[in-house]
Amino acid sequence: MAKNKTSEVRRKLFEINKIISALKPEIRSDAFKILAPYYFGGKHEEEEEANQQIRQAKTAKPKVGDSDELFTAFAHERPSENVLLIAAWLYYQYGLFPITGKKIREVAAKRGVAVPVRLDNTIRYARRRGKKLFYKRGGGWQLTVHGQKYIKDTYNLKTIKTSY
Repeated sequence: MAKNKTSEVRRKLFEINKIISALKPEIRSDAFKILAPYYFGGKHEEEEEANQQIRQAKTAKPKVGDSDELFTAFAHERPSENVLLIAAWLYYQYGLFPITGKKIREVAAKRGVAVPVRLDNTIRYARRRGKKLFYKRGGGWQLTVHGQKYIKDTYNLKTIKTSY
């Protein structure tokens, strides 16, 4: 049994040697370090699994838990995007209701995010995929069905809290 294993290892080493011999002497040791896991298993599979977990963590959208998580996970550079972020937070907290510029400015000041001077225009012209995100209702702006879907998808809102 041990003899079979030894001959298999020897055969694999000769294969690696053929490949490495064609390379420049400066990179041979690094090339062996790269090739050995492919031939003998071990670290390569562990590294690949760790890399896959890292890729999944980077692409996964964080779930909204509290405002600190939401505002740090989705830090936007554009003030108009911050308005949508605040709208998402308010939607998560209170459900569907008309959002006023005053409320957006209060949350922005509390969280330390920049918002545009003309919030009314930002909200009025907010569109994604050609669909309006808000419509005028009473003294504020309320999310449309498309706006609700956009916010749920973008900010990973699974359930909406309601304070009734």
